[in-house]
Amino acid sequence: MILVPKPAHIFDRVTEWEELARFISTPGPGARLAVVYGRRRQGKSLLLQELARACSGFYWEAAQQSRAQNLEAFSMAWSGHMGAAGRPRFLSWQDALEAVFAAPAEIASASRVVLFDEVGYLAESAPEFPSVLQRFFGPDADRHGTTAMVLCGSVYAQMTKLLAAGQPLRGRQSRNLRVDPFDFRTAGAFWGLQGNPDAAFRLHALIGGTPAYRRFAGGEAPEGGDIDRWVAKHLLSPASPLYQEGEILIAEDPTLYDKGLYWSVLNAIADGNRRRGDIAAALDRPSSALAQPLRVLSEGAWIEQRADPLHARASTVLLTEPMLRTHRVLIAAERYRLERGNAKAVWEDAQIRLARAVYGPHMEWMTADWLGRFASPETVGGTLRSVGPAVLRSGGLVLQLDLVVTEPSPKDADRVCAIGEVKADNAPMGVAQLARLDDAVEALRARKAPVVRRLLVARRGFTAELRRVARRRSDVELIDMARLYDGD
Repeated sequence: MILVPKPAHIFDRVTEWEELARFISTPGPGARLAVVYGRRRQGKSLLLQELARACSGFYWEAAQQSRAQNLEAFSMAWSGHMGAAGRPRFLSWQDALEAVFAAPAEIASASRVVLFDEVGYLAESAPEFPSVLQRFFGPDADRHGTTAMVLCGSVYAQMTKLLAAGQPLRGRQSRNLRVDPFDFRTAGAFWGLQGNPDAAFRLHALIGGTPAYRRFAGGEAPEGGDIDRWVAKHLLSPASPLYQEGEILIAEDPTLYDKGLYWSVLNAIADGNRRRGDIAAALDRPSSALAQPLRVLSEGAWIEQRADPLHARASTVLLTEPMLRTHRVLIAAERYRLERGNAKAVWEDAQIRLARAVYGPHMEWMTADWLGRFASPETVGGTLRSVGPAVLRSGGLVLQLDLVVTEPSPKDADRVCAIGEVKADNAPMGVAQLARLDDAVEALRARKAPVVRRLLVARRGFTAELRRVARRRSDVELIDMARLYDGD
């Protein structure tokens, strides 16, 4: 098996490229199917186009148009790829796919590589496409040549439906590959902010890890970590594509039919309501009325409903796309001033609000991500099973905990091995936060592990007093921005 080398101009995406290269390079007879999905602007199309170029494969992107128009466009593209003297005119997708699977590979020992992009559009305009396609990947797949086919889509709900139980393509694929935004560390490197973790954090809190956003900013990164200037010039400028991105993200999802309803729910979450009851109260609706919109938003990967580590039936609702929160907190609320050229003043006035409504929630999410991806078992005090915010109730005590880390227990329910406090404002964290965690550990009683580590996470570091106390205790971890970006 010979893997195709990744082009140097594709930043990171090593795992994704290797998965795709391994899929198309795996020897053996029979047709094989892989599915690639992820939100728009993550670089999926670039991966597929470069893969097609590297192996002389066929790449075609469906469009939001009629069945006949897509079939005509495919006929033209296939004719050009095959070098046919006359352009074939396929009358159905059955005819088109039969031609694809009958075509010989360029090299006798290799597979023919066929890459369909934006397949969700194709399935919408030609509902028969999945049923026709599945016939080539059934028990007699060996009869259909050595085609390696990739289906790629940008709408989570569409792709989920395509592969759902009872659907024609269910179980036909041998690979599922999700292309996500860059994690916070990779995003920092992508924007050239290594060695400047606070600037990397602020940028990630505002726009997330979508690689196309650098192109939206004309390729310009915050010079010397100057986030203030970059935000005023790009994110808050009505002339920048980033300015309306928060609205466009939802507008371009065809599965969100009632945009007003879904925007109301997302805005309530962006305003800091993270429990179903709180969201319902913000919308003046009964909690039961949120079941459908929360399910749809979860299926579209716009939110995550993360189970409370201390209460199996409770959950916290988290936004997965920072741009939605930024649009709500910073852009939509200040559109009048921004469209009159007052970006600098808007940015200066928003700093206190940003610390509470943007940086705080994002740092909690980022720390949970760090614990799951990068932190060592020594840091979390065990083998991490789950991590997330929780509400601790014990007697008359009610504590909202930013982080609760559980580890599996051989006998009973998962044990709490670490709890954490996250502070994103401009003041260093002091001993009061440690005392609060000590109270919480005392209240955990039977659920706690033999040692529960206290994780204190602060954007602006720690007071001298807290550092002295932490040095005397083996159950305290101080985690600053540098450790989040470079340590474990």
